[in-house]
Amino acid sequence: MIFKFPAIFGQKVALLGDFNNWRFDKDLLEKEGDEWVIDIEISKGIHRYKFLIDDKLWINDPYADMYVNNRTGSLNSVIQLDSDDVVRVSKEYGIIDDIGMDNNFNEIVLMKKSEGENREFNISGQQIYIYNSIKECIGEVEVTYVWCRPDLKVFESDSTLLKATGGEERLYNYINLRGEDFKPGLWRVFILINGRLLATEEFLIKSNFYYHKRGMILVK
Repeated sequence: MIFKFPAIFGQKVALLGDFNNWRFDKDLLEKEGDEWVIDIEISKGIHRYKFLIDDKLWINDPYADMYVNNRTGSLNSVIQLDSDDVVRVSKEYGIIDDIGMDNNFNEIVLMKKSEGENREFNISGQQIYIYNSIKECIGEVEVTYVWCRPDLKVFESDSTLLKATGGEERLYNYINLRGEDFKPGLWRVFILINGRLLATEEFLIKSNFYYHKRGMILVK
């Protein structure tokens, strides 16, 4: 069975699921062109699974047969292989509604707190926000924000379970610009629904400030 995930970010991708007892070190994908790919043997039946990127980001398979609730309040991908079994519906493991999505984002704005639209930030800034709205999305979906360093390694991510009704859903997410982990350069934030990429935004972090234990120091 071949599993794939678009190589849009991350430096390491693992496949975890019922078929390998959710082991972190069992099945690592290899990068082939613009995709991460792995070919493994799995038994017949219904299997829950998810990708783990850079040891910190859990993300669903955009090509999964379906998505089901898990006990952590998010969704798992599901593959049904040569089986007539019915997925059990319960509080922890329920089938979600069909999803209709036209990728129509009417606003994506990166902002510095209490300021207007911006695309350049100093490391001394407090927060960077991204505001967006989703239209014509129906069903229970997992919306994921992925913030990446200039080398596309995952810096932070955040997921929320959205019960969309087809109207306009307004969302936002942010990161804090503090600490030594903020490397100057072109950063990116990706927005995904059930592992499917919907939008990407870029922003520049300048290097003229950094933080020291004695306080902020200006670098000229």
